[in-house]
Amino acid sequence: MDDIDEIKTRGYDKDHLITMGYSTDYSNLDSLSMDKWNTIMLKLKMNHTPYDCRHTFATRMDNVSANKVCIKLIMGHQIKDITDVVYTHKTKEQLIEQVNLLK
Repeated sequence: MDDIDEIKTRGYDKDHLITMGYSTDYSNLDSLSMDKWNTIMLKLKMNHTPYDCRHTFATRMDNVSANKVCIKLIMGHQIKDITDVVYTHKTKEQLIEQVNLLK
């Protein structure tokens, strides 16, 4: 199964998944990842950046009132609040539960 078939199998909806992104700094993405991304965008006849998906995910999670700590953990963001970073613990199941709010 190629990347496009996998996206179709998972129920990809090109009209509702991608939102406008603001970042154009792709220095942390290796060329192989960007080649794969560009191939997918060509096959889908779309023009989006990898960070557009991050904007979409964060926005949609916020729209369903997902837990802010879970959103940051899932996205790999640093948590600066001492209470959240030291005293708040989330399990894998809790993170999955929050993502499932998008269904």
